[in-house]
Formats: sequence, structure tokens, C-alpha cells
Amino acid sequence: MTIALVIITASVSGYFLHIPPGVVSQGLGGASIVVDEGLPAFHNPAMSSGTQFSMTASKWLYSTSAVATSVCLHDFSCGISYINYGTIQGYDIYGNMTHTFTPFSLCVALSRRFGLFGISVKGFGERIDTQTTAGACIGISTFTKIWCLGIGAKIDNLGREFTENMTVPYTTGIGVRAGITDAVAVTIEFKSPDIVLNTGIEYTYENVVLLFGAKYLKPRDMVNNTEVGLRWSDLCYSGGIVVHVGYYAVGYAFVLHEFMTSHSLCIRFIPGQNR
Repeated sequence: MTIALVIITASVSGYFLHIPPGVVSQGLGGASIVVDEGLPAFHNPAMSSGTQFSMTASKWLYSTSAVATSVCLHDFSCGISYINYGTIQGYDIYGNMTHTFTPFSLCVALSRRFGLFGISVKGFGERIDTQTTAGACIGISTFTKIWCLGIGAKIDNLGREFTENMTVPYTTGIGVRAGITDAVAVTIEFKSPDIVLNTGIEYTYENVVLLFGAKYLKPRDMVNNTEVGLRWSDLCYSGGIVVHVGYYAVGYAFVLHEFMTSHSLCIRFIPGQNR
């Protein structure tokens, strides 16, 4: 997984921006457009509200890890996301070992809500061995709630990488969160141009929220852009739990995939909430 992530980062600058941080997001199959967990600068700026602080730490296969933090002040939000791909041994053209290096990706995001709409600005940088890239992008989103339905949409990661003057892979998406009962809610999101379907179910009992989710990513042949058939590796299954205690919320989520398993932990401080 470490090598795969590095190859993706090297071949398409800014691709890591497609990975949404957060325990609730991961537990609900990667949903992010209609998810409110204190990370609006990365998820949906149109959902910014109240005052809260959030921090998430994730561990992927081998030594790949990620950390994301966010501070929200009513309509404003700022956040930092950092992915470390672990230490990798370098080799020269003859196959001799040279030195070790640690690739990483870093993103700083600022966002603001304007009524039903939100806008985010992201600056990002990546480093693999001695190669460093940097870029910037923006995102526009909306969110509204009608009775028991929350409906959101966004266009994200519109920008460029400056070093090689490459376009950042953008994302468009739409999502719906439906409250079936007071205790059960269902989330469905669709994203493109990479065909991604995120589905999740939340079950709330007093101060405990249980999360169940699944994610489908339509595969594409990276050489000939030829579509291939459905495989188990196209699917991810996830789950998690969030416990609210006073002004705090503590959560855990996992993601199961054919080639990897990831774990995420989070803590949120919400001054206006006491459960």
C-alpha cells in the first residue's frame, strides 16, 4: 500500500486530496458531502456551524499514517491534513541501495459558509525523495435540509500544481442524508469523474452512534483507459462508533479492503453541546 500510494502521488499531483479525513466519514463508506463532524474545510464548507475543534489520526497498511485537524468558528473553518507514507529505501539505476526517504503530502484548507453555499481554498504540497511539488485549488459547495432530508453537492479541487503546471484532479459530487427514524439515518453519495458510490447507515442510541458503510470505486485501466469487470477489490466495507461525553466526542472507525485494513481515531471538542 505504501508503494501504491507513492506511485499515485508521483503520477498525479494532488490525488491525495480525494481522501476525506474523519472517523464518521470513513465509517460511512467515505461519505463527505453530507457529513458533519467538525471538518467542513475538507468535507462541505456549507455545513460550517457552531464552534468546535476536531482531530483525527489514521493508520493504513505498513507505515502509512495520516493526521487531520480542524477548528470551526461559526461560518469559518480552517484545517490541516498530513499524510506520511513511511520510510522507503532508495536505489540507483544499477539496483544499489542509496539512501532512505520519507514521502509526504500536506494540505492547508480555509473555508467559509455563505448561507446555503460554502467555499474552500486549499494550498498543498507533496514530496517524494528530492522532488517537491506545490499547488492550490478551490471548492464550491451547497447544503440544505428539507424535513428529514439533508441534500448537499460540491465541486472540489479546482486548481493547478505549480511546479509542473499540471491540473489537479477535480471532484464533483452529490449526496443525501435521510433520517428514517429518530435513531436511524441513511447516507448515499455519488462522485465523479472517478465513479464512486458511498453508502452508510447511522444508528444512535442515547450518546452512542454506530456507523456502517460501504464504498464502490469503478476501476479503470491506467494504460488504455479500458473499463474492466467488477472485482472484490473495487469494494470497501467500513464501520465505527462515536461516543459523546459532555462537550467531547470520541470515535473509532475501520475500513476493510481486499488489500488493506485501516484504523482511525478522533476526538472532538464541541463547547455548545453537552450530552
